[in-house]
Amino acid sequence: MGGMTRPSIARRVAWVQSAVTLATLAVVVAATSLALGGVLARRTDAALAETNRRAVWVLSQLHETPELRVLAREIDEICPAGISVEVSDATGRLLVASDRAGAVGRPAVGCEDRGRLRVCGVRSEHFLVTAGTDLSADIMDRRRVILALALVAACAGMLVVAASGAITRRALRPLSALAARVARIEPGTGQHVGAQSRFTELELLRSRFDELIARFDAALARERRLTAQASHELRTPLTVARAEIESLAGNGEEREKRERALAAIDHLSELAETLLWFARSQAQIDLESAEVVNLADLARAQLTLHTVPAEWHVVRDLPDEALVRGDPRLLSRVIGNLIDNAFKYGSAGEVRVSASRSGAEVRIAVTNEGAPSLDISERLFEPFFRDTQAIRRAPGFGLGLPFARAVARAHGGELLFDAGRDAKTAFVLVLPLVHWSELERVAE
Repeated sequence: MGGMTRPSIARRVAWVQSAVTLATLAVVVAATSLALGGVLARRTDAALAETNRRAVWVLSQLHETPELRVLAREIDEICPAGISVEVSDATGRLLVASDRAGAVGRPAVGCEDRGRLRVCGVRSEHFLVTAGTDLSADIMDRRRVILALALVAACAGMLVVAASGAITRRALRPLSALAARVARIEPGTGQHVGAQSRFTELELLRSRFDELIARFDAALARERRLTAQASHELRTPLTVARAEIESLAGNGEEREKRERALAAIDHLSELAETLLWFARSQAQIDLESAEVVNLADLARAQLTLHTVPAEWHVVRDLPDEALVRGDPRLLSRVIGNLIDNAFKYGSAGEVRVSASRSGAEVRIAVTNEGAPSLDISERLFEPFFRDTQAIRRAPGFGLGLPFARAVARAHGGELLFDAGRDAKTAFVLVLPLVHWSELERVAE
């Protein structure tokens, strides 16, 4: 499911828009064809009816049995171009025919089609008058018009298909902008989606997101307060309990019990202190008002505080200054945790603490020999997660790396994990850089 390509709303809307447009153009072409055919048919029938009317009027002015030569001349005079008229007697015998548009054929009453010939007939008192015209020219004209209209519709359809994607993406741009603003929101910072939208639907979505974020921030704030308060409240009774246990006298078995109780108290005290620091790491740092801190100095100070075992070798590759804005206590504890993890869970050998600059960022990397198994590398930043090997090697609570990543993100940065190259593990603290100076950079 994670690798499945999801359909795009913009693409779907573009396809629907194109399909509707093409269907509409097809309907327009078909309707135009029918309408044009109807108009041409009515025009033809009107011309044939007018010719029949004039022929009947001429016949009414002649004798009942006029001379055929005179009748032919009169009929030929009233025939328009492209229309042929034939006059038959009451029995249907052809009396005379004009030669303007060819033979009409048998007499008819009313209008009918005979192939490409349109025929309309009328009965007078003594004669049958039939007028006809060849529809070939109208059919060709109609085909030309429909072909031209179809070509125009096809070009318009291709233009719509080509432009619908861009038009739809432009129309959905406010939704993409809203999604981008939502993605930039850091939980628990009090941020909101932003400016109101001029579109009703997007404004409703924005307001609902802001309400959801407000409820989430309130719940997160309650959780942080509870963690901090619980940790703080535990410190005093644990300190008192430790003092009371230390005051107890005893020898032999009683002394061993006292030592176990003191160890348990120390473990609880360390957990309370860790939870307190973890709660502090969740709050977003106001970088504009935060003090400037030299990460290189913090790293040097933490290395001084750690006792290096005989089988270990520490390499420092730090500049004179790598200045960032932030809380020096939190940042110092992060670097200390990373160095402590390198000694606890790495293989005996080299531990390297180095700093580098990458654009507007500074990277503090703590690298040690050995790498965790791939099946647990994705869970290293889960609170309280500790694999079996880590539990055997050193005590802890599984909060060091989650704490370090939370502090990095609270400072607008990130904590990255890199493993697998040359069987080494590196945790890299990335933070926005204020100033960098290598005047006294020394690798030792």
